Amino acid sequence: MIIEHNQPKRDEEPPDEPQGTINIDATIVEQDITYPTDLKILNDSREKLEEIIDVICFKTHQTKPRTYRCVARRDFLNTAKKKNCSYKEIRKSNGKQLSYVYRNLKHIDNLLAGRINLTPLLNRHQLKYLQVIQTVFEQQHYMYKNRTNKVSDRIVSIHQPHVRPMVRGKAGSLVEFGSKIGIAIHDGLTFLDTLSWNNYNEADDLKVSAENYLRRNSCYPAKINADQKYMTRENRNWCKERGIHLAGKPLGRRAKSEEELRKELRQSASERNCVEGKFGQAKRRYSMDNIKARLKATSESMIGAIVVVLNLIRLVQQHVYYFVKTFYFLFRVFYQKNMRYF
Repeated sequence: MIIEHNQPKRDEEPPDEPQGTINIDATIVEQDITYPTDLKILNDSREKLEEIIDVICFKTHQTKPRTYRCVARRDFLNTAKKKNCSYKEIRKSNGKQLSYVYRNLKHIDNLLAGRINLTPLLNRHQLKYLQVIQTVFEQQHYMYKNRTNKVSDRIVSIHQPHVRPMVRGKAGSLVEFGSKIGIAIHDGLTFLDTLSWNNYNEADDLKVSAENYLRRNSCYPAKINADQKYMTRENRNWCKERGIHLAGKPLGRRAKSEEELRKELRQSASERNCVEGKFGQAKRRYSMDNIKARLKATSESMIGAIVVVLNLIRLVQQHVYYFVKTFYFLFRVFYQKNMRYF
């Protein structure tokens, strides 16, 4: 899901002259999930299916089918507890877990045969798990059969099926698991312009942030500070048509000297440091790097609440600064007028 504010209608009043500066960037908000492997996902699916089978047999008074859960658990631990496993061993263990999951799904189909309304037997959480596990089995069976590690909309957690792996290529974490957000900072305040559970090109956030700035201030920003990923030809032309200065390396022949260009880029980078600071503040102090909520809507609410807290802290700091500055000014005036009495 990508959150985008409604763009202003073009048949309304034309926007004012561009004013102000915004700093934009994107980051990954990681979810609190264990590092996923195919073996772990299949084992979790098998255990959840065994719980569903127990519930169905208890409520329908049917004979519990053989699931060989002890054997399946032993096969999982024989591979999971090894420090180093070869590709052949991992593939063999994945194949065994796939067969266990397939058999459990067949047992559930037989136990529910002829039943249209499943609400009396399974609650909505169990029904959702059953749908997710069926999708997981299809994805894992496809990857196992075709000997590949890639599949579209890959599920990495049966408890949080909305989470997707996002390859970032950064030091320390090649792949991150969570949502991707794009923010814009104006006058120290943070605005959440984009939130997506699927990986996307953050260059598209530039237009969204500029249009949201227009909706809030009735004008486009005069300057946008962003990194090199946002410097596409489409974004450059879009900003040029609207009189927005996109700070970055220009294309083609340099109109300015190397020293002037280097100074301008250094100034733009120093202004954009506030975005990285906001990311660090949110992740280190307010746990944005480890969202513990499981539901999709709850996770989005927590991310939005953290952004609100960042803005509240900023407003408090501004008011305290102005209060101290006013007090210091009044103290100096009082001291200068009454200095002769001391």
